[in-house]
Amino acid sequence: MITALLLDKVLKLVHIRKDEHSSKQVARIYDPRATEPEAIYREKEKNIFHDEITGKKIHLTPTGLIVI
Repeated sequence: MITALLLDKVLKLVHIRKDEHSSKQVARIYDPRATEPEAIYREKEKNIFHDEITGKKIHLTPTGLIVI
């Protein structure tokens, strides 16, 4: 799934996919101009991703990702 995330007033592209080693999902965060992900967030709860560096929680909604 490709979706969007507004993070610190900057629009990011997000690719959500199933993790190869578990049943959880991962969210790969991209700058629209880059080809390599700038961050990878792992799913901690159902549709809740966690940024381990800043401690922010990010919720997957039908319209995209939002920071809680």
